[in-house]
Amino acid sequence: HQQMYYKWIERAWKAGLRTMTIHGTTIEALCNIARATYGDKMSECVDMEVGVQQVQYMYDVQHYVDAQEGGPGKGWFRIVKDPAEARAVIAEGKLAVILGLEFSNVFHCRVQFLPDGSEISDCDEAEIDSEIDRAWELGVRQIFPYHDVDSALGGTGIFSSILNYVGFTDTLGFWKTYNCPDVEYFTGEGVFVAGAELETAPLMLGGDPLSQALMSATGGVLPLYPPGRQCNARGVTALGKYAIDKILKKGFILDIDHAELSIKQYMLDEGAKLTPNYPAVSGHGGHGGIT
Repeated sequence: HQQMYYKWIERAWKAGLRTMTIHGTTIEALCNIARATYGDKMSECVDMEVGVQQVQYMYDVQHYVDAQEGGPGKGWFRIVKDPAEARAVIAEGKLAVILGLEFSNVFHCRVQFLPDGSEISDCDEAEIDSEIDRAWELGVRQIFPYHDVDSALGGTGIFSSILNYVGFTDTLGFWKTYNCPDVEYFTGEGVFVAGAELETAPLMLGGDPLSQALMSATGGVLPLYPPGRQCNARGVTALGKYAIDKILKKGFILDIDHAELSIKQYMLDEGAKLTPNYPAVSGHGGHGGIT
């Protein structure tokens, strides 16, 4: 999820770390803003392609560590693809690495909202099937179906105003919201509440590249939100239901974080229909609110 020097991971492994999940992660909208302004003009920004490249790089890391430790299979950094393999690696005293994907436009399911209220999806059921197979064959075992920007699969969980404006540059639509339920969720590390209070305009509004792009695209007309914590009114779409069903059938670890509240509940409910109940995880401990 975050860049780390391999020696830092090695130090943690030597101190007793035996399992680690590594996600290919990015924000396509933010990458596009950077590329159009002061960033690398040749950068790849498409979420799925960047995420896959990051996962592929983990195999390069594994090969590199192997080379330091005497050859193929001898390194302490081992990518695993099922529980039995993970247990075997851990029993050998090595680090079991689980690969995941965490970004908005998973399976290329980017969405754009049209002025008439309709939307255009960049993916369909056939592409979802193909991309799920590609991810599985690559060794990916954990999936976030949702992230920081709305997609063709449904709405993102709201936790930051700025992502509303970053997302607009990709989707051409601002969040539509409702007042979040007045419920606190208690965890072992504190209290989480759903949603966020949304600013009428991004705090940096001025001469920065994001503000310039927003003002150009909207003519200066920005959304107004009522006071109080706001939740995303965009629920799970038909494509989202299809993707979630395929994720469950394939056997991925399903992470419900970053999804809009009703979508989190939908994923939990779908898992509860299966025998045995399909386990979901909340890796961030409630990003965007928890249920």
